Amino acid sequence: MEIRPDPELGGAARSQGRAAQASVVPPLQPPAGARVWVALGGAFVASALAAWTGASAASTGDVGDGLVVAVVGLGLLVWAAVWAGTLGGTPAGGYTPGSGPPRPPAGVGSVAMVLASLLVRLPWLRAAPIFSDDVYRYVWEGRVWAAGFNPFAHAPIDPVLTPLRDALWAKVNHPEVSSIYPPLAQLLFVLLAPGGVLAWKLLGTAADCATGWLLGRRSSRSGWLWALLPLTALESAGSGHLESVGVLLLVLALSQSAAGRTRSAIAAAWAGAMVKLLPGAALLPLVRGWKARLVIVAATGIAMAPILAAGHGAFAGFETYRAVWAFDGSAYPLLVEAFSHTAMTGDPARKLLQVVGAAWVGIVVWRTRDRVHAPFLVAMAATAAFVLLSPTVHPWYVLWPLAVGLWGAGGGEIPGSSRTAASSMVWVLAAVLVPFAYRVLGTLHAGVWHEEVLTRWVIWAPVWAALVAGVGVSSWSRRGARTT
Repeated sequence: MEIRPDPELGGAARSQGRAAQASVVPPLQPPAGARVWVALGGAFVASALAAWTGASAASTGDVGDGLVVAVVGLGLLVWAAVWAGTLGGTPAGGYTPGSGPPRPPAGVGSVAMVLASLLVRLPWLRAAPIFSDDVYRYVWEGRVWAAGFNPFAHAPIDPVLTPLRDALWAKVNHPEVSSIYPPLAQLLFVLLAPGGVLAWKLLGTAADCATGWLLGRRSSRSGWLWALLPLTALESAGSGHLESVGVLLLVLALSQSAAGRTRSAIAAAWAGAMVKLLPGAALLPLVRGWKARLVIVAATGIAMAPILAAGHGAFAGFETYRAVWAFDGSAYPLLVEAFSHTAMTGDPARKLLQVVGAAWVGIVVWRTRDRVHAPFLVAMAATAAFVLLSPTVHPWYVLWPLAVGLWGAGGGEIPGSSRTAASSMVWVLAAVLVPFAYRVLGTLHAGVWHEEVLTRWVIWAPVWAALVAGVGVSSWSRRGARTT
């Protein structure tokens, strides 16, 4: 005898199922779209207020603690909002570990992310750069090239360049130091020189939005963090830093490599290295075989020709940076203090950190040489070593490990992706706290440059503690996995 289900019973069961599903939906939860637009409006207002305050600070020459604290506080709020799931998908812990962070929604999600990037950066476009004056050197060196001189042979203070001096020249930092920027950066200097500071702010904004879009394709949470964290907006639209272009090319190289497009990845990484050196780390595992290496060497040699034309002093500026400069380092000041109690001379702390950093990256390159995700792992090691071990750590340097970490956090296909997602939060923490370093600018109106030890501890002690804790938890987890 055939047994058929009772249609009335089935209908009742379905009704009960629908009622049960409805009961788990928070009755007063606003729609996701509403949360997004409210957040966008709040981000725009907060950014506009910060830019207005910054403009006031620029007019007086005094960057007060209030502005810096406001920037850090806004960063904490953004981190909390994204991590809690208000933006960027489900809350932390709301997806299965090991499955990777949630993918961004199609269409409106990506549009909202890019719009958020633009809204947060828009108020800063017309504000004067108050946290860094590097952009004035970019414009100056472009004008030097256009006038037929070589900025690697002639520092801004060189009397040969006296006819070019104007109001912008007075704003160029370290006028006694010749150029330190790679070839494609120099090309950008020339191309954007007629547009002045605003051209660099617009380029930084466009590059930053593109980086957020690429990160958002990997993970909505990563995209939203990049779009809304104050540090990314300040360094692109606020200061017009080259990092925005270099970071974009590095993230593009990692994305192309993950998609199996090795040649495109090599081209993006090489171009990034010609803008800023760090993306070159991704080339180490990508370029294989003597023919590919020969092409890279030849292309680099051709690009370097205008720089090498400066003669024996072509790298004098870079050598000054490498051997003399120091600011807001986390490990360097501690080692300087330790070596001060010895008879060693010649800045052994700096040399030791350079050796440790090179060895760290070399070991990662060797251990990951046959792994598919070697470019990401090497880039993560290189950018992290650069920030943690460098004697000079300007706030915008943190953008490098932040971008690479957020890219890796969105890769559910990367082995240990849940640990990668957790470790990326260390760099989000660094990005939130590192604007405290700008407190030093408040001392300039008095004619001094005074770095407070407490500021370094406030920034780097939590970062190092989070790194150590992450390594400990990861080791414990692997040990437990082996014993089960």
